[in-house]
Amino acid sequence: MARLFALAGPSGVGKTTFLANLVGNGTSSFELIPRATLRAKRPGEQEDFDYNFLGRQAFLQRLYAGDFLHIEEWGGSLYGIETLAVRDALSGRQEALIMSGIYGAVALRRMFPEVVIVYMHTGLRRSLTDPSVLDPQSVEIQELRRRLRQKVDDGVLEVPDGRSSDDFIDTRLHRSLVELAFVNGLIRNGAKVFVLENLRDKLDETLKNFSKIVSIAHSG
Repeated sequence: MARLFALAGPSGVGKTTFLANLVGNGTSSFELIPRATLRAKRPGEQEDFDYNFLGRQAFLQRLYAGDFLHIEEWGGSLYGIETLAVRDALSGRQEALIMSGIYGAVALRRMFPEVVIVYMHTGLRRSLTDPSVLDPQSVEIQELRRRLRQKVDDGVLEVPDGRSSDDFIDTRLHRSLVELAFVNGLIRNGAKVFVLENLRDKLDETLKNFSKIVSIAHSG
């Protein structure tokens, strides 16, 4: 039976790069299910791969029609998981993957128990359940800061007018700390959440570890 994998993780952790390498070369068996978003397309992003980019009116019309299973706000923009896309993926024969916030991933699994939650982390799995990971000076958070800084410097993330880049990054990191605490609570309370280690300059290992997660999900 095909599965739908919900890939979550903090801003800057490397989800987009991972997905581009997983499904972007045309050899993967995974179907990528993009979310809908109100925000503008960033450099290098593709329609129907990264997101479905909608205008405000189109997004509101779909929301009014009940087309979204879950919506959430991030960075001043709305993101929606579309009902039909999820149902089609779960009824199909092909493995599917959707990039989701952790709260969206949990909401999805509440509705569809067969959804597999995968949380991408900048450190080792064991560090995710160590309270010290919530220290802003921890190795994992400092690595996340470095990646966010790189995205800002490369123009992938645009700092809003009137804000400094440091303040912008600090705001994103604060939300990431909340997410980390939430995931820690999920794991400690027995929720089945796979942690995908995405260590610096080890993308090949990340891809191999994801393959292992897929195998375990099917065997379980």
